[in-house]
Amino acid sequence: LGKDATIYEQKAAELKKLINKTWYHAESGLYANGTQAGQAVALALGLVVDGDQQKVADDLVEMIRKNNHQLDFGMLGSKFVPAMLTKYGYVEDAYQMITKKNAPSWANWIEIGLTTLPETWVLDKDFKDASLNHVFLGDVTAWMTNTIAGINYDEQRPAFKHIIIHPHFIKDLNWAKGEYRSINGLILSEWKRDAGKVKLTVTIPSNTTSTLYLDKKIELKSGTYTYVID
Repeated sequence: LGKDATIYEQKAAELKKLINKTWYHAESGLYANGTQAGQAVALALGLVVDGDQQKVADDLVEMIRKNNHQLDFGMLGSKFVPAMLTKYGYVEDAYQMITKKNAPSWANWIEIGLTTLPETWVLDKDFKDASLNHVFLGDVTAWMTNTIAGINYDEQRPAFKHIIIHPHFIKDLNWAKGEYRSINGLILSEWKRDAGKVKLTVTIPSNTTSTLYLDKKIELKSGTYTYVID
């Protein structure tokens, strides 16, 4: 907006300091009363003290494993827990959590025959307490696109002028395909396991560029590319 942001930056720094003073337990690496959502929200919003991020993430995955990968959160946790597990090296744990078949879980909705996203984890038997078509807990679909297919925007070059492709080849999956129809055309990321290798196909639309993250960074222009990964 062309305005001086200094006062807001100072206010944000003061709030971060106050939040950590009040709710962060440095010795244990836990926020507030140590919940899945509490850990993930602190990480996602950049509140964690510099240098402690991995410690907070490690404590998050530890509590999830102790809970047999059963989720224990609502809307904020559903948006941030899988994303933060992925960011800090625990994508397999995120997948296990998402695919737990007993309630509360996303996979439980499939088990009971739903084809849309309900508003609550556990519904009244007569479906009287909540909507059956609601985005409230639906950020898991973004996680699938961003993490499994690996299609992401670049914050420094918005509107998908530059595309980040960072797929995760989750061990319990044999294939995945994701796409996004950007203003410049179709972005596609598709991978499949075959004979012990992974075949990845990526399509980058015209007038855009991309960085592909595999074992190294690969810079791409528009076009369709195929890679075989051991």
